[in-house]
Amino acid sequence: MPELTNAVNAYTPLSNLGQKYGAGTNLYMDSLGVNGPGGNANATGAFQASPGYNWQRDQAIEATARNANRFGAGGNELAAVTDRASNLANQEYGNWQNRLVGFVNPELTATSGAAGGQAAGYGAKAGLWQNDATNRIGVRGNVASGTANSNTSAANAQMQASGNFWNGLMSLGGDIAKASMGIPPTPKR
Repeated sequence: MPELTNAVNAYTPLSNLGQKYGAGTNLYMDSLGVNGPGGNANATGAFQASPGYNWQRDQAIEATARNANRFGAGGNELAAVTDRASNLANQEYGNWQNRLVGFVNPELTATSGAAGGQAAGYGAKAGLWQNDATNRIGVRGNVASGTANSNTSAANAQMQASGNFWNGLMSLGGDIAKASMGIPPTPKR
């Protein structure tokens, strides 16, 4: 059975890989707010903008500011700069979430593969234990049956011997009684 234990244990690296992917899946669930405010705080704390984000944001703000200066800056232009920066931040966070969601299928594949392989190994072990138990019960049943048959034969032999003794004694007694009355004994067959 060590071979089956080794077979089950061979799926441990795949299970571990599923757990690694699961860290990304958990962070994705946190970012969606599924795990409550604490999970959301965890996700926003883990979020890192991509290296080009600051440059892209700065370029968008400068372009909006140049356009505003050309036409004379006002409140609408400053709101446009703020909106442009916010939209870029939202896109960056959404892109980060899209990268995290990519961990869901690999996690599912790894954990499903590990679970299926381990279940097959444990099923094979259970089958061996069942066969062993069935064989042991069969052996014990055969021993018990043989013992019972032996005891029955011994008891039958004792009853037969006892019956023969008493039949012989009765026959002798009958012959003695007949002889005392002058009747010839019954011939033996």
